[in-house]
Amino acid sequence: MPSETELLQWKKKRTSTYVVFLFFYFLIGLELGCINATLWIYVSTLLKTGNDKLYYGLITAAFYVPSLFFPPIVTRFVDKTRRMKLCFIGVLCLSIAGSILYPIHTSPVFPLAGRFLSGFNIAFAPVIISEVARSFTSKELMQRIPLLNGIIMIGYAFGPCVSILFINIDFWIGGIHITYANVIGPVLFLISVAILLSVVFLSYDLSREYDMKRDTTEANEYTSSKPSRSESTMDIMKRILQTADALLIITLSVFYGIVDQIMFRVLPILIIDKLNFSYTFLNWSFVALSALSTVLVLVLVCWKMSDKQLYYTGLVSVISIMIVTSLQLLTYHKVGNEKTWYLWIIITLFALILFLLSDQAFSVVICAKLAFSYNQGFIEGVRTFAVQSGRIIGGLLIGVYFEYMNVFYIGINVVLILFLFVMISRRRSLSNPVPVI
Repeated sequence: MPSETELLQWKKKRTSTYVVFLFFYFLIGLELGCINATLWIYVSTLLKTGNDKLYYGLITAAFYVPSLFFPPIVTRFVDKTRRMKLCFIGVLCLSIAGSILYPIHTSPVFPLAGRFLSGFNIAFAPVIISEVARSFTSKELMQRIPLLNGIIMIGYAFGPCVSILFINIDFWIGGIHITYANVIGPVLFLISVAILLSVVFLSYDLSREYDMKRDTTEANEYTSSKPSRSESTMDIMKRILQTADALLIITLSVFYGIVDQIMFRVLPILIIDKLNFSYTFLNWSFVALSALSTVLVLVLVCWKMSDKQLYYTGLVSVISIMIVTSLQLLTYHKVGNEKTWYLWIIITLFALILFLLSDQAFSVVICAKLAFSYNQGFIEGVRTFAVQSGRIIGGLLIGVYFEYMNVFYIGINVVLILFLFVMISRRRSLSNPVPVI
């Protein structure tokens, strides 16, 4: 246990490092916002592959591929060594390389490779979540983790704004044509370099100096159920799969990942190709989505959510998906007149915000509370693996489910009803999660 002076110094480092984490999450949100608003335009106007929906899905999926193998590896490494900063620097270097490759449209291989390398950003998120979980008290996590995940939506709001600033840009760099569709590559390059410098000079290996969760939360509690530190990776996986709540969260995460792609990636196609609305409307739609989500993030930060209220956010995430699937079906079939279509889009965006924020508040915090300090990163890595596996599946299916939305969306709602029943049956344990893994 550090002295008062040492603890004060450590808390200053914690504040500095947490601010760097916020900037990093902002970058992820900015990138997602820009790419989501421009990727379909990039594929259909610059790449010209002849099979636009296929490559739209492949490039989307490429971003999430690193999350299939990287989180379990890097979280296990950081759990044992606590060398978060070193890994952070490596990930940002990969992201910088990805932002250089993305705008090159001479072959779809370049944007594919660019999105793959940039995907290490979001694959690194479990390490940050685990570091935060070790560095703040259990009550503080109810604000700190939702703020981290919510700041992504603030970045998401700036993404389309950045795209709108460059809507008339048109120039060549050698043989590369830079337009509104791919200008985000150079922009992300500059932002990534700035964040890399902040990591080098302003972040610290917090839990290497002091593990607050271990020394305050776990010191005298749950000792009878505490696993051995020497457990192998397979032993930990068995414990996760044998814990009903953890298994539920991981299964939900796969499904959330699938519907996340189905909802968000279909929206630009519906707005531009189905309803024939303008690029400007698409961008402002995402700006409105993220602006409203920013307000909700601030509410989450100021609102000291209880464990019971956290449970309700899980129910909200499931119900919001049902709303989105219903409204997107109405949009797909062009039910009503043009004013009605605008209404469908607005309500869809609002429901998507509720889905994103409630899912992140619910599943991430529940996982953080289910793990002991020395398994903290690994369980979040497994959850991230599950989410991104779902996103890859959803991205690869874009070219299929868009033409069969009647079947896909009804099937989604049936599965959601089943999840609701299971979550209601697990209400007591989900409302009071304690470390067991």
